[in-house]
Amino acid sequence: MGSLLNNILADLIVAVSLIIVGFILAKLSNAFGTNRHIRKILNFSEDEDLLFVFPYREEQEILPRMAVEDSFAINNIVTLLMQKGWKGQIRSRNATHLSQHDRRKNIVTLGGPRVNPFTMEILEEMQNNNYEHYDPVFEFVENDQNPDHWQILRGNTGKYQSESHNVVNPGGAIHDTALIIKLTNPREKNTKVLVLAGIRGIGTWAAADHLRKNIDEIYKGKRGWWYGFRYGIRKYDRKNDRKIDFRKSGDFASIIRGTYKNLDMPDTKCLEFIDIS
Repeated sequence: MGSLLNNILADLIVAVSLIIVGFILAKLSNAFGTNRHIRKILNFSEDEDLLFVFPYREEQEILPRMAVEDSFAINNIVTLLMQKGWKGQIRSRNATHLSQHDRRKNIVTLGGPRVNPFTMEILEEMQNNNYEHYDPVFEFVENDQNPDHWQILRGNTGKYQSESHNVVNPGGAIHDTALIIKLTNPREKNTKVLVLAGIRGIGTWAAADHLRKNIDEIYKGKRGWWYGFRYGIRKYDRKNDRKIDFRKSGDFASIIRGTYKNLDMPDTKCLEFIDIS
């Protein structure tokens, strides 16, 4: 009997040990995978500074004012960069004070073209460049019925508006829409530009929040890991009759819908994803 109990205890110890080791390995694998995904999505060159370009709001005596939503968006991106072990310099610039030298650096530009002239500059350059898989392009336009209410269009196929213009219940959920674009800097091929442009400030915050919370999903693609396992590291895009990388480390554009409530961003959703590269 004693020998049987000893064998049972030994088996239990081995089983528990395997579970613990498996749990630790899973955690380490997940952390390593997430960090690798961050490095692939936010593949800024650490040889150059990273500039956060925020909209001009109102001239102050010493410092220009930054919107609360923009500061939250910056915090989300900095959190990702710290998680991946970013060692480069991080700086900030008012959109109205960018030099030509600044424009060659890694840039995260915050806010739509209505408030941020650098975002407008990037979107206009994208319209003029030949991005094979990014046609028609996204653009911010005024609403015909109300010029104060802007919307995001993509040709005749997509129209995205913001529900945050008319807030009936300030304590309830408020929805806004945003555009995320990551592309090679048009002025310096070794650096990147990340556009986080909401129709309103809540959308800009939602775009950064979506990146932070869904970096693995963006990297792996909608079909999940099993598709890459079954069909190899590349997948076939039947709609556009072309092959694209299964792992998303190139340039892309995405429309995000964010939900704001009680000083928090409890939910974000990807409405459209385009592989530019």
